[in-house]
Amino acid sequence: MRVTGFLDDVLPYFLAADVALNPMTKGGGVNLKVPEYLAIGLPTVGTRFGIRGLPVEEVVTLAAPDG
Repeated sequence: MRVTGFLDDVLPYFLAADVALNPMTKGGGVNLKVPEYLAIGLPTVGTRFGIRGLPVEEVVTLAAPDG
């Protein structure tokens, strides 16, 4: 994992990644990170909360957070 801070362009980082993570457990609205990850072909791991409102259960690996 590499923490970068704010970026003007995330695409080079997405293209260099092996997997995308979306460990969301709370928040509001539809999480647009997941469609971005899937649009460029990144294997994606997320929580059920992180994919709420998106028909992507068949292509996202779900992980249950501890606690």
